[in-house]
Amino acid sequence: MMNLSVAVREYGYWLGIINLLLGIFCLLSGHPARKVPGLLNLLSGTLLFVPVLQALGMSDRLHQQLTQSFGDSISVSNKVPFSIIRLFGSAAERLRDVEISTHVYSRAAGRELKLDFYSDGDLALRQPCVVVLAGGSWQRSDRRRFATLNPYLASLGYRVAAVEYRTAPEFRFPSALDDVRVALSYLKENADFLGLDPNRFVLLGRSAGAQLALLEAYTGTDDHICGVVSFYGAIDLPYAYANPPDPKIVDVRRLLEDYLGGSPNTDEEVYREASPINFVGPDSPPTLIFHGDRDEMVSHEQSERLARRLTDSSVAHLLVSLPWATHGFDHNFYGPGGQISTYAVEAFLSAVTQSEVQ
Repeated sequence: MMNLSVAVREYGYWLGIINLLLGIFCLLSGHPARKVPGLLNLLSGTLLFVPVLQALGMSDRLHQQLTQSFGDSISVSNKVPFSIIRLFGSAAERLRDVEISTHVYSRAAGRELKLDFYSDGDLALRQPCVVVLAGGSWQRSDRRRFATLNPYLASLGYRVAAVEYRTAPEFRFPSALDDVRVALSYLKENADFLGLDPNRFVLLGRSAGAQLALLEAYTGTDDHICGVVSFYGAIDLPYAYANPPDPKIVDVRRLLEDYLGGSPNTDEEVYREASPINFVGPDSPPTLIFHGDRDEMVSHEQSERLARRLTDSSVAHLLVSLPWATHGFDHNFYGPGGQISTYAVEAFLSAVTQSEVQ
């Protein structure tokens, strides 16, 4: 479910338009009693457009940051990272020809684990595969959350597998990580049938899913993972436990205890093994990181710490910090956060897989 802060920051421009129009109407009416309401509407409308203005500012330098981090061989379908016109676009654009199929990739502990597979329908070509892991505080795994990006990437020619995994408190770490590895094995074994290149995987995760994606990318023995993308990921779990947000927003300590079986004091080694930041090394794959400066659930500092560790290990990476954004900022595919992140993901995928978008 979308929270209020995401609604205001990523959809607020719709209300901003209404407020601006009301403000103009009130002021143009010439009625003295409407002057103050008119000014207030203009002010609130302008404030609701702040994320749009900040995204415009980011747009000017994002392409250069991407080429500096990942090289000049990037290909994207949009000329600019952010466009005001695209704010009012339809998520159905370019998605009509995408095919979606559901597969059972594992039967673990008496339950079926499924993945949704997205493609452009032309399975004769072996294309890179993006494996998507949803967030949900390790207690939910809805493979169809934030799903608009999946068919969009498939429309560009990529294969996309949105994978569900077992969740806490019933299944503790490393059950979910084991599921990710089984899903990767399933995709490789069925590469011919699915039309994917088993040598070109990119992992993409959000929040708790980012912790799994990063951990698999940094600890797995699979040298066919050529990149990893983290959206507002949980990266340093002892740090998260020691620096929790307001429990009225989210009880991070309880979530971590449910997921890992205890606190850092009682289960120090488990916390270490579950923290992707501990496994960054010179051979880690290129990493693209997104985080909102106003994230109240997962501290932006976690992504900053990861970026510093990647720098120390000379790993190609980019931290895209969105000054207005909070947790789940990419909920609106065509909103400020959605546009910026989609452009960067496209560029990153083309660089690390050496694929041209359609």
